Amino acid sequence: MKNILLIKEKVIDFFKGNTVRKVLSVFLACVVWFIIVSSLNPIEKKSFRISYPVTAQQLKISAEASEIKNVNAVEELKIDFEIEGRKEVIDNATDKDFSIKLDLDGVTESKEYDIPVIVVPDTIGVRVVSQSVKTVKIKFEKIITKTIPIKVADIDSSLLGAEDYVVFSNELSPSLVEVTGFESIVGSIQEARIEITLADLDNKPLSAERTLIKTWKYYDLNGGEVAINEDEMVISERVAIVPLKVGKRVTLKYNVTGTPGQDCYVKENDILITPKTVVVMGPASILADLTVIETEAISVDGATEDVRMDNVSINLPAGLEIAPGYPSEVTVEVKLGGIIEKEIAISNGNVVISDPNVDKYVYDIESITPLKVKGMDVEVDGIKVTDLKAKVNVNGLGVGTHIIQVTVSLNSNIEIKEYAKATVRIREKEIEEEPDPSPVD
Repeated sequence: MKNILLIKEKVIDFFKGNTVRKVLSVFLACVVWFIIVSSLNPIEKKSFRISYPVTAQQLKISAEASEIKNVNAVEELKIDFEIEGRKEVIDNATDKDFSIKLDLDGVTESKEYDIPVIVVPDTIGVRVVSQSVKTVKIKFEKIITKTIPIKVADIDSSLLGAEDYVVFSNELSPSLVEVTGFESIVGSIQEARIEITLADLDNKPLSAERTLIKTWKYYDLNGGEVAINEDEMVISERVAIVPLKVGKRVTLKYNVTGTPGQDCYVKENDILITPKTVVVMGPASILADLTVIETEAISVDGATEDVRMDNVSINLPAGLEIAPGYPSEVTVEVKLGGIIEKEIAISNGNVVISDPNVDKYVYDIESITPLKVKGMDVEVDGIKVTDLKAKVNVNGLGVGTHIIQVTVSLNSNIEIKEYAKATVRIREKEIEEEPDPSPVD
């Protein structure tokens, strides 16, 4: 028992005294441990090369998470880098223990950026000491969503083998598509257009309806096709159900009734109807011979100026209906002309002397009074003096001054209110004496 207490006291005395020696012992122990560890597991370096595809879809997640912009560039990074760490860790490290991080914190607007590239070790105990690629140029754009109308393109009637027949569809399902993607692409899209081909129409009679399932293409404001990468966009719909119907395009004819006011007339060639044609649907037996449909009556009774009527109904034959998307009413403009009187001056050079006795008389036209006519303004104003074939008949007239009616050739619609009169002076023709043939002495 006494020995135990003595040992205990010696141990306590050891820890209470010789402090410097004890600290030095601990330090030396640590140095020895570090030397042993370093020789067995030294710090080493190792190089790697990894490829990293920088796709829009990969960066889209990071960009949207930060509520900034999206990228439309596609590149592949090949990075050589060197790591440093203990031999035990370095020996077991592979390129799969590292990932690439692109720092998007500075992306705030649509433009090209030099994005920092960070090699991130997934293994504890190593650090990256150098890398060959530190930044990558990437163009960022806004992501927008746009609702696009889906339409069926005008169908070439020659596909049906009949020019007057029209294939159309107004009941697409869906009729709209939402497209989400880069602003430069989505912003330029104006419509989604479905093309109907001969294969869609083949082996069906003209009157038969068809239901198709079709995809579409995207077009800009100028009608140019917009190429899109559907893998980089979010598209709400991919196909549409397209019920096709067949109609016939017919000409619309106005129906003008009544008599215009005094001195007015209807200019038949200047009557305007808008639109000029309409597409109708109905039994093939009725459509086969149908080429023209009249409008309801438009009265010009008593009118003294142009008549315009909007919302004029179309008189459809029984069994027919207006095709969807085409108007059931039209606008008709009736142009009126005036009945006018006009004086036409005829010059001497435009009058022919008829039945003259040129062997006996000489005829001089001294003056001509104007020709007065009445008729439609377009016809009266269009009279050319050279077309009148004006002439005066002097048959049986002798020496003296005579007032003779000038005959002219005019359209039967033009009324002659007063004939032109020519003052013609007739004088005897001078006879030249023949020289005396007798010889001169």
